[in-house]
Amino acid sequence: MKKDERIDVIYRKLQIEKSLKINDIIKELNISIATLRRDLSAMEKKGLIYKSYGYIRLVEEDMRFEPSYIYRLSINKNLKARIAKKAVELLKNRDSIFLDVGSTALSIVEQLSLNIELNIITNWIPIATKISECKKFHCFLIGGEVRKEELSVGPIDIKRELSLYNINKAFICASGVSLEKGISDYSDIEIKTKQEVIRNAEENILLADSTKFNKTGFLNVCRLEEFNKIIVDDNLDKETISKLEKKGIEVILA
Repeated sequence: MKKDERIDVIYRKLQIEKSLKINDIIKELNISIATLRRDLSAMEKKGLIYKSYGYIRLVEEDMRFEPSYIYRLSINKNLKARIAKKAVELLKNRDSIFLDVGSTALSIVEQLSLNIELNIITNWIPIATKISECKKFHCFLIGGEVRKEELSVGPIDIKRELSLYNINKAFICASGVSLEKGISDYSDIEIKTKQEVIRNAEENILLADSTKFNKTGFLNVCRLEEFNKIIVDDNLDKETISKLEKKGIEVILA
């Protein structure tokens, strides 16, 4: 098991149990104490855990405030990669797609096949930068003011800006997913972009790992019924999947 995979396993277990014994982790992952120390040091530097004698404890996320995108890129990487792989399988040659601000959307770019041509619209500079490395994909970065802490772009006139594009598939990310309240996020500028994209796209697809469910961020974006599909990892419970399907949403498990 690679380092990133081990960190994902530890982090997912912490999200459930909140604290773990060092000896239990060593036994479960079948690794040396030296290897675990290196993994835990990496997690501590990223602000994911607190270390104490014989234990580690989860640093709880406050849903009222936006965690940095650097932090988001570091957690649940394996789950996000699986979700991104399923998203890539939905793409057709010469599709025009929107990729939202989010680490899972960035993972889509990292897994794109060079055998297809795509028009990719985004409001996130890290995605545009990654796409620029490949000549097969045409990238359109929505213009406007840059949020320096997030490297996202908020257009001055979002309706006029998006009216220029015919979007076949919109891949939307969220900080929280609630069956009752829908999806939520932090930035009102990014939320306005999400809402306008959702109104205009032919097909809306939500990318959300199972840790996002039953959480509510600071600002509401839209109801879940706005989505045609939700791609989520197979850790999501069957009851929630059934409720989503009753809303007419296709659930794709990764």
